Amino acid sequence: MEGGVSNITCLRVAVINYLPHVAVLSAGPDLEIGGTFSPILDILSQQLGFCYKYMVPSDRLYGKVFENGTSTGTIGAVLNGDADMTGLLVVDEARMKHLDFTVPLFMERFLAVVKRPVLEPDVAGFVKPFTTFVWTATLVAILFTSLTCTLLLGVYEALPLAETLSTPNDSSDGQPFMNLSLTSLLWCVAVLLCQGIAWVHRAASLRMLAGIWFIASLIISTVYRSNLKAMLIMPRIQLPFDNLEELYQSQYPLYVVETTVIHRAIMNAPGDSPLGRLKEQMVASKSETLMARKFYGGERVALAGVSISFRHFMNIAFSRFGFCFEYIMQDRLLDGLTQAVAFRKGSHLLPKMNAIILRLLEGGLMNHLVYRTMHNSSHCLGPIIQDLSSTKLRAQGLKDFYGVFSVFAGGIIIAILCFGFELVVGHGHNNRRDIKH
Repeated sequence: MEGGVSNITCLRVAVINYLPHVAVLSAGPDLEIGGTFSPILDILSQQLGFCYKYMVPSDRLYGKVFENGTSTGTIGAVLNGDADMTGLLVVDEARMKHLDFTVPLFMERFLAVVKRPVLEPDVAGFVKPFTTFVWTATLVAILFTSLTCTLLLGVYEALPLAETLSTPNDSSDGQPFMNLSLTSLLWCVAVLLCQGIAWVHRAASLRMLAGIWFIASLIISTVYRSNLKAMLIMPRIQLPFDNLEELYQSQYPLYVVETTVIHRAIMNAPGDSPLGRLKEQMVASKSETLMARKFYGGERVALAGVSISFRHFMNIAFSRFGFCFEYIMQDRLLDGLTQAVAFRKGSHLLPKMNAIILRLLEGGLMNHLVYRTMHNSSHCLGPIIQDLSSTKLRAQGLKDFYGVFSVFAGGIIIAILCFGFELVVGHGHNNRRDIKH
């Protein structure tokens, strides 16, 4: 592509695919470039009186400079004389050592995006009303109450007034403590499950203990049913992650484009820092197309990139299908970054181009040229909790009850095994008794 005055040597602009700013529509001799950067470059060329043409480096990378002086990508093309300027690059200290940048054209930040979660059946939904800590505390309370009841019954068994304080069924031949323990445990569980069960102990301390457990069970069971009902009526979407700590704990493979600022920031970050810990799950790729195929193909991956690129894809998806495929993590990977065009050190075009860019920025034309085609992307931004304002509810599916069915089936299997064990033990006991007689 060329623009401006044709009788002046055209500037060679090194670019790679960077949507929505640069879109390599066709490669080879008939190179065709689209995107929002071309209108900006057209304005600059017309104001300064030069023409330009694009070139794409063979490695298709933004590039970097190695310690031995060699360089790659668009940065290497400028430093090696194959190009006169780059497309938009994120400005950082390492790049400023070798290149001169214009005034910033855009402010940017690096974000992480993941497949947008939706309401789905939850096999373990019946245990979600309480946290793990609450379930553990409830189990401890059951064991503590049953043990206390057993100890009290054992003490009353040894007292002279045992016949008046307890019933003859409180003990069994040869195994009084085991019988009392099982009876107390089953009573505690039955009360918690709101099942009717007889209470025949007449001791004041046992009645007080029973009354306390009745009240505790009423509170626990009522809160559980209320929370479960609320979760069924207004289900909440479970986010895979929403900050750096959750991203690390989720162990999602984090795909980044090689030689980008975020790639170098993660590699150079201390191992114990939030960014540094992402090295274990970071996957550096040279192909944005490959990353997009994995993401939109349904694989369990997360992508790291600049916010403007994600907004571009969100706009396309919502414009075509009416819903969003992506969810952007609310926390930032990197923030406060600037994007500018880079030249070789000492370029005489830099001061003139800065003057034009400043006028474009003051007039608001930069943002207008970029965001004028992405009006639908706003539907996919912001916390996903916005989606819960919808009155549409998800019908319960069979998978929602798999967890409860599994508990029920497990109980039936255990009961059958216990019944079989009782038959075997009882048959052996009868045989020994017949031999004695």
